[in-house]
Amino acid sequence: MHGTTATTAAPAFFPAVANDDMISNLQDDLLLRILALLPSFTDVARTSAVSKRWRHLWRDAVALRFHVGRQPEDCTEADADGARRLIAAASDAIARRAAGDGPDVQDVELRFVYSCAEDEDDSYSEGPHYHANDITAAHVSAWLLFAARRVTRRFSLTLPPMMEEEEEEEEEEEEEEEEEEEEEEEEEEEVMVEDEDEDTVEHEDDDHEEEGMVIGAEEEEETSVVGDDDADEVAEENNVPFIAELPLSSKIEEMSLTLGKAILRVPPAGAGAFSALTDILLSQVLLNNGDDDDDTRLGHVLSSSCSPRLRRAQLTHIAGLSVLRIAAAATLDELRLLDLKDLHTLDMDTPGLHALSVRQCYGITAANISAPQLWEVEFVHNAKRVQIDGAASVRRVTLPMWSHLPRRRENDDQDSNNNLSAIWLLRHCTGVDRLVVKLWLPWWWSHMKEVHGDEVDEADTEDMMMAIPHMPNITNLTIQVNAHGHNIGASVAKLLSKCTEIKYLSIDVYASVNEECLDPSCICSQPKEHWDSQKLSLEHLRSVEVIDFLLLDSQIRLVQLLLASASSSLERMVVAMDMSHLEDGEEADFDIPCYGGHWVPRVWECSELGFIRPTEYEWLQGMQRGGQ
Repeated sequence: MHGTTATTAAPAFFPAVANDDMISNLQDDLLLRILALLPSFTDVARTSAVSKRWRHLWRDAVALRFHVGRQPEDCTEADADGARRLIAAASDAIARRAAGDGPDVQDVELRFVYSCAEDEDDSYSEGPHYHANDITAAHVSAWLLFAARRVTRRFSLTLPPMMEEEEEEEEEEEEEEEEEEEEEEEEEEEVMVEDEDEDTVEHEDDDHEEEGMVIGAEEEEETSVVGDDDADEVAEENNVPFIAELPLSSKIEEMSLTLGKAILRVPPAGAGAFSALTDILLSQVLLNNGDDDDDTRLGHVLSSSCSPRLRRAQLTHIAGLSVLRIAAAATLDELRLLDLKDLHTLDMDTPGLHALSVRQCYGITAANISAPQLWEVEFVHNAKRVQIDGAASVRRVTLPMWSHLPRRRENDDQDSNNNLSAIWLLRHCTGVDRLVVKLWLPWWWSHMKEVHGDEVDEADTEDMMMAIPHMPNITNLTIQVNAHGHNIGASVAKLLSKCTEIKYLSIDVYASVNEECLDPSCICSQPKEHWDSQKLSLEHLRSVEVIDFLLLDSQIRLVQLLLASASSSLERMVVAMDMSHLEDGEEADFDIPCYGGHWVPRVWECSELGFIRPTEYEWLQGMQRGGQ
């Protein structure tokens, strides 16, 4: 490259760029696509400062998103005021779009619940939502009506629960202590508003409306929506924040309603009322407020006649739903039910269902499920009667199980056995290869001993591990043990003896106390002969993980039993210790025989005092280098 010289001189057209609004040369369709990518409506409103043409585009924006953001570290009155302004801005923007003749909106997201950095979905338990009581029935009614009429793809509304009276009193006390500071801030805000008013006069009339929209985000609009005049009174009588009605829409594809424990009315829906709906989430609502038809109507919404394209449905934290009957289309692939505390009957005809999760639905007495293509079942509750047509197709199961139960008397109801549904699933889901067992050792044993003393013995209980069938197809087994003060070794070993083909094993221990059970008559010590005296049939076991391991005799013996039974096939074992019971500076005395392999520290931690200690050990085949 002889005779050439690199240069940084700007091309001839560069000076013109500084004085020309290049954004104004873009087409509206392209600008609207850019607006749709912005995370919140506040960002859309701010684009008015970029170009005059952007000021009018918000009317035609295909997405409206209002999000209060993450939970503040210290929720101050300023944070609450910001959330209140967001509520007013959302109400104002929705009202303007509803009254205008612009196009429908594809996506609307209204989220007034703080999100957490760790888990965006687990926000209800985080901090106070001082703005919750500023959301009225009129607000919600207008938003849901807009969804029914003007939203074409996705609608999401997430509301916080109303604050209790005690929380409100605490807030009032804080406000009184900071009254003087607030008055000064109000005076400053008044001066700022006056300055803003003077600036807005300079704008043209056609721009003034959009500027008013931006200012509206700073002030509450009490007349922007009109709701049911009696809704607030009815809600107050029922001790709920408000009454909402499920929006009927043949255009919405995805609907998510989390309504802060409000009453949800389900209106009658004709055939194809939700013809476009593919995903629905209903959460934090009270159903069936004196109207038994709401159960039937909700089941109808989830059925093929009403929602022929529905793929995923989630019902969580819903009160008042006692009976759920679904005759779904073959498109329904996933159904998740969580904390439906009043549900007692579940009746499903779901020909295309692949995944079913039922958790914290403790009132279920009967579950009749027709799902010939069912692949995964999570049934974390022991219903009295479970019938699954299609159980043989299931490959993954998650279920709870008690290691022991009080022995039934002659006049006891057979349904009092809390392991009935778990045993039914294990016996009929014969094709399962991945199993998760939430194993609970009996918390009630110590209570019985305290009340009845030596009169209580092992004859008063049943060892439920004996009822578990042989499961030769299980290759991946996870056992989550809640010890409740017992030794876990014997019960876990009995469960392992039923699974002779496992390749991957995970044992997660939850023990509230770092102590051995020393009662020789306790059920966790039965049978009295050593449970670890004979090897288990684990010739195919390749990998083991033990989580929250405690250096207790029964847990050490369990690890030794696993090593002795599978040392020829085992490739690795990871033991992660529970260090919460150790003092800062105290190191765990990890001294477990190697059985033809070797232990090496895998993870270390540095304590607050600077003490470094291992928290995880890994067992590997063969001798360690150097003969150790």
